[in-house]
Amino acid sequence: MFDNTVDTGGTCSYAGELLRKQSRNWTGGEALLFDRRGQGEKTEFNHRSARHAIALHAEGANTRLAVRRNGGQPQMSGCSLGQVMLVPAQYAIEGWSDFPQDFRHIAVLLDAQTVHELLEDENLPGSFEFTFRHDVGDGVIASRMHELQLELDNPGLMGRLYVESLCCEIAVRAMRMQAAAPTPTVARGGLTPKRLRMVKDYIETNLVNEITLSDLAAVAGVSYAHFCRAFHTSVGMASHQYIVRRRIDMAKDLLANSNLPIAEIAPSVGFGDQSHLTKHFRRIVGTTPRQFRNAA
Repeated sequence: MFDNTVDTGGTCSYAGELLRKQSRNWTGGEALLFDRRGQGEKTEFNHRSARHAIALHAEGANTRLAVRRNGGQPQMSGCSLGQVMLVPAQYAIEGWSDFPQDFRHIAVLLDAQTVHELLEDENLPGSFEFTFRHDVGDGVIASRMHELQLELDNPGLMGRLYVESLCCEIAVRAMRMQAAAPTPTVARGGLTPKRLRMVKDYIETNLVNEITLSDLAAVAGVSYAHFCRAFHTSVGMASHQYIVRRRIDMAKDLLANSNLPIAEIAPSVGFGDQSHLTKHFRRIVGTTPRQFRNAA
């Protein structure tokens, strides 16, 4: 499902014309969005990567898909639209599909070190191995992949931390599913008061800059997978949501107590531009920055 321009340490090619590729690196790998143009009744593909891959067929309904796995016999199936495929590292798949003229795939690539760290953090067996899944059949993973698609379509709307958080959640859920390990019913503990204070202080100091998951995890002294869960437990929301709300708080103060143009306020509080500020401001505050300023 990948173009041969993707550096995966293997052979990854697709016969369809590549119309657009969006890519974002994250702490444990890479997130990719491909827009392609098919080749009539049979658009061929082959894939073998040094990294584990979780891929969603996001747009462009097909009717037939033929897949040969590790040199075996081709297996036919129907429409793959909406399905999430899991391809382990060094696992070879090839085949073809009757994709429509234009179609779209999104993928999360996982480094081997990422899987090792998540195994330890999730208390999964050391003998764990990914196995090929034509369709993981998990609605949560599919939903997070679609959220990732929206972010890659609008780079910077939520920032790198958002991409990292989504990819980490996708990876953890896929690993737990493959290990047949149920999601814990009892929430694990959050960050200690001291570590939480250190993280919040770091966020306040760097609100106008790009903040990454690895930055926050390093400040807390934990792995990034553990940090995502622990921060949510301590604060009641994901770290990227907390940061957006703190930036909105800064914007509200400037709107009420300064004459700075809104276009200047947006980058001064960490948003890419005025439209990004307005989108999040309306979602969180319930009104636009201009309306808020007029009311204040």
